[in-house]
Amino acid sequence: MSMSSALNNAVTGLTASARMAEVVSSNLSNALTDGYGRRSVELSSVQVGDVGGGVRVDTINRFVDAGLLSDRRLADAALNGQERSAAMMLRLEQALGGPEDAAGLGARLAEFEKALISASSDPASEARLANVVSRLQDVTSTLNANTRATQSLRQEADSVIARDIDVLNSALVQVDAMKVAEYLSQHEKVSWVSYAGLPSSEFYPLAEKYMQGKPSAILSFGLKDGYEAGVRFYDALQIFKRLVNIGDAKSLACHPASTTHRQLSEAEQKQAGVSPEMIRLSVGIEHIEDILADLEQALNA
Repeated sequence: MSMSSALNNAVTGLTASARMAEVVSSNLSNALTDGYGRRSVELSSVQVGDVGGGVRVDTINRFVDAGLLSDRRLADAALNGQERSAAMMLRLEQALGGPEDAAGLGARLAEFEKALISASSDPASEARLANVVSRLQDVTSTLNANTRATQSLRQEADSVIARDIDVLNSALVQVDAMKVAEYLSQHEKVSWVSYAGLPSSEFYPLAEKYMQGKPSAILSFGLKDGYEAGVRFYDALQIFKRLVNIGDAKSLACHPASTTHRQLSEAEQKQAGVSPEMIRLSVGIEHIEDILADLEQALNA
């Protein structure tokens, strides 16, 4: 075994050991955390020709009972929905007033009815008729106040629903981005994939630590056949929009070497972190099967 091979074995072994130590530490520190699933590191050997090239981290396995976890999530969601509904009904009752509330609509209507009965017994009494008008104004004011309160609560509910939908869409996009990264990492025409959500990524521990294991939907990968393959792939995309911005609801793609950095020399591109074969993707909210199908046909173009 050459010195470089021995050094590579040592480095990859230390990297794997460090990752395993992080997982063990996480398991111990979260042993009593509600809903935490024990994790383990899956390793495999690396071969460079006929010589061993050390080990690599393939994935981080999370051990959970899928059926039990699903039932718990459904129960938690139902409980949360009931709690929100109860809280909203309580606030609506407080805004409209209960049966015993002297300023509530029920009390105002009762006072109005009482004034009508009193006026009907003596229609010529100006005082009684004025009392009817006054009680009717109270009913009108209460109705207007109740309408404003109901509209305010509805607007607040709409805002909360919109926020929750955004959170759900964001989570779905992250799931889709992981599926895209896994698909590309196994494709024969792809030489590398950079995505912080992949356990093999050097940034995976940072994503776990600072982003709670929820990296963005942006990733990059390289094509084995280089620049020309990148151009062909980029031109063949159909669902992915060929745009240089990122973080949109629609899926976006960019081939930096032929677009944003085309004015730079190859050496300058390399210095900027751009390689000829690199493609950058921003995964959107389209159906994952459509996204993967578009990538497949573009890769085969």
